[in-house]
Amino acid sequence: MEPAQPVRTAGPPSTTSAFTGRAAAWRLTTFRILRILVTVQAAIILAQAITAGLLLSGTPNVRGVHGLGAILLVLIGLVQVVVAILHWRPGRGTARLLGPSIGILVGVLVQAMLGETHNKALHVPFGVLMFGGLLMLTRQLWSAPADRAPDQAQGRAPDRAPDAAPGQAPDAASNQQSGPAKTSTPASGGQP
Repeated sequence: MEPAQPVRTAGPPSTTSAFTGRAAAWRLTTFRILRILVTVQAAIILAQAITAGLLLSGTPNVRGVHGLGAILLVLIGLVQVVVAILHWRPGRGTARLLGPSIGILVGVLVQAMLGETHNKALHVPFGVLMFGGLLMLTRQLWSAPADRAPDQAQGRAPDRAPDAAPGQAPDAASNQQSGPAKTSTPASGGQP
């Protein structure tokens, strides 16, 4: 009796697992960088609100600080868009972070234009809107587990049935019935 021959597949050995590991590491790194960038942007926009209040109250010498904050927001916004693209393409992550990143950059550019034209009627409320949006994005990014990007953390756990409550066993949800439970009890003589 001859020993069993190993089954051969066509082509070179697979490097998929090595590539997947690198992609996962890249995705995690870019996600952590995005967290930091968005948090820094939120802090700078808060500082922008403070300097805007000082400007509106007539405090001298804060216009330069407010302008510097605008320049920093544009630069960080550009970096954030690049990192979001790198998270999406080579990192094989979600593209959901790219839209808000582009939106923030466009918003910052519009804000800078409104500030340069001294259109306070639009500049101030739009700044408040941007601050609220950045706070929501910051909360979303920091509520995801630290070891997983949001594309891995979203969704239902695979071991839960669609209608199962958190912590409920998968079988318990699928065994629930909408009506009263139907049980068969043996009647006299073993007849149901």
